[in-house]
Amino acid sequence: MNRIAEKAIAEFGGFDTWVNNAGVSIFGRCMDVSIPDMKWMFDTNFWGYLSSNIQWIVPLFPYIT
Repeated sequence: MNRIAEKAIAEFGGFDTWVNNAGVSIFGRCMDVSIPDMKWMFDTNFWGYLSSNIQWIVPLFPYIT
């Protein structure tokens, strides 16, 4: 993600749009899904979203008043 953001900034001076359309799901009854599987799903959906969005939020800081 860092490399993509850096390339966009170097090539185009920044970016106006960032699409984050990644996520996973687990199908089954809650009691049948293991804790490691729940953690994997949370890590992917929460931390994946957060870490990728930091890439476009930080370059916008100079423009936030």
